[in-house]
Amino acid sequence: MQNKKCSKCLCIKSINEYSKHKGGLYSCCKECKSIEDKSYREKYKEKIREKRREFWAENKDRINEERRETRKNDPDKTRKRECEYREVNRDKVRQWGKDFYYKNKNKRLLIIIKWGKQNPEKVRLIKQNYKIRRRLQIGGDNIDTEYIKILLKQQNSKCFYCDVIFGDYHLDHIVPLARGGEHKEYNVVLACPQCNIIKSAKDPEIFVNQIIHKYLESSLNN
Repeated sequence: MQNKKCSKCLCIKSINEYSKHKGGLYSCCKECKSIEDKSYREKYKEKIREKRREFWAENKDRINEERRETRKNDPDKTRKRECEYREVNRDKVRQWGKDFYYKNKNKRLLIIIKWGKQNPEKVRLIKQNYKIRRRLQIGGDNIDTEYIKILLKQQNSKCFYCDVIFGDYHLDHIVPLARGGEHKEYNVVLACPQCNIIKSAKDPEIFVNQIIHKYLESSLNN
């Protein structure tokens, strides 16, 4: 194995301890080169930053396109690299996130408002899930729009209790949370606003009996 004398530390080391460049090997070893590079970056910090800004401004579109292609072709590798970077630079990433948030706060708010107007069902479910989780302070299912579609189909767009076709509906817990019911898919149904409000935290059997009694009274009167 060939050896070479480092021009900085003057130690004789294996050529594997030297980095390569277009003309061959650097005159100093990797360790000395690393120290030299670090010293250079500290000395010309602002100059390097300015050059990077200029390079980014001139090549922004190309760089973004290359990144998109990399994410598309090898998403796992990209995700792994990003996770490793965040782990090593946790404080830096957190600070960058805060700075970005406050700098673009109004812009982000407008985007959120626009998304909310385009997705009213999702917004309603997000709010309801959030309120329920706050009340429970324990885990539960995250009821999404896909499950709501399943319920609408199962119930034929009718109230679970009074069997009336509804225009608007509430997500109701068959066994109320106040009575120990869980925020799980098996315990939620769609009810018309009137039934949901009247039912409140009542026992489901008592409430259903009240509806049957009311229906019978109405039928007899007619």
